[in-house]
Amino acid sequence: MALLTSKHTYFQILELAGEGLNSHVYKALRTDASGTISQTVALKILKSKKEILFWRQEVESLLEVRSDFCVKVLGFEWVKDQPAVVLEWLEGVTLARLFETTEIPQELAREILLQIQEGLVDLSLSGLCHGDLHMHNIFITREGRIKLIDFGRANASRYKEQGTPQIMAPEIRFQNSSPNLWSDLYSLGQLGKQLGVHCPTLLEAEPEKRDLLEGLQDPESRVRLSESVRRLVEKDLWLKEQKTVYESSRPSSKLSFPSLQYGLLFLLGFLCFLAPQASPTKPSSPSCLLIVSTHRWHRLTLDGQNQGYAPLSLRLEKCGKEDAHRLHWENSSGSGNLTLKLAPGGILQLTDKDLKFP
Repeated sequence: MALLTSKHTYFQILELAGEGLNSHVYKALRTDASGTISQTVALKILKSKKEILFWRQEVESLLEVRSDFCVKVLGFEWVKDQPAVVLEWLEGVTLARLFETTEIPQELAREILLQIQEGLVDLSLSGLCHGDLHMHNIFITREGRIKLIDFGRANASRYKEQGTPQIMAPEIRFQNSSPNLWSDLYSLGQLGKQLGVHCPTLLEAEPEKRDLLEGLQDPESRVRLSESVRRLVEKDLWLKEQKTVYESSRPSSKLSFPSLQYGLLFLLGFLCFLAPQASPTKPSSPSCLLIVSTHRWHRLTLDGQNQGYAPLSLRLEKCGKEDAHRLHWENSSGSGNLTLKLAPGGILQLTDKDLKFP
């Protein structure tokens, strides 16, 4: 059998995305040695080699998962002589961030719970469980899609006894049982209580009496969830930019009165922009959602309006057989056009396979 070796991979660190007890997570641009293939990824680098065995178990468990509701592992690398996992880069916010800054209506909370449940079932079908389900381990993308994160270590032998006590299933907390789908469902029920959704079938004390939430995911709720996440992401980016501007101007310790006045007026204008606009609770004509998820940098124009670079999600008010939208895309290699028709309340997702040269 032939031995195949790959070319070296290079990582350009863009920013520190987060830090835990055992690892740093960076936003990075992964590029092959030829410089022709690049991809934005999450690079999770282990702090110490002492836990390499358990790190390997985490990677192996991640590789078993095939779910649209769980973060995808893209590979395993050694970076500066430290083990690292390469994960898909997610644009959005954690459920904890959304919960602390936004009032979440019941219908959106239920949509969140149903998507989380889908991810938990997918984990179970892969022979795994989450084991530490809480708001910080639930990510919501700009497209309104739930992604479960940080579930790998729960399936490594050393980390069977873990979890957040306040939402941990009683058989785990008091009887030292191993986590499984039914204990994850109990934690989901506790999350439901925090979100204001009563889930009695999930909160049964005896695991065998628990049952899955009934109901189907709602495309319109996912569109609204996407809008809430995008609004929060844009707000966070603005605040980050203002902090950068402030830090760069710190040597000048005194602000003139006109500068302060204009700054306050700009801030007031931005807060007015963020204020929710009055609208009917149910639109007469359901909108639809266009999602462009690509690994290459595509500049997009929809109906003649520049939309920026993928990945992104766009809510369209005109949806139906008679409403056609023209999507133009371009990158360093070429460009192309697509004519799109979306059903009311529908979701259309485009990937690299859809954006081909004519």
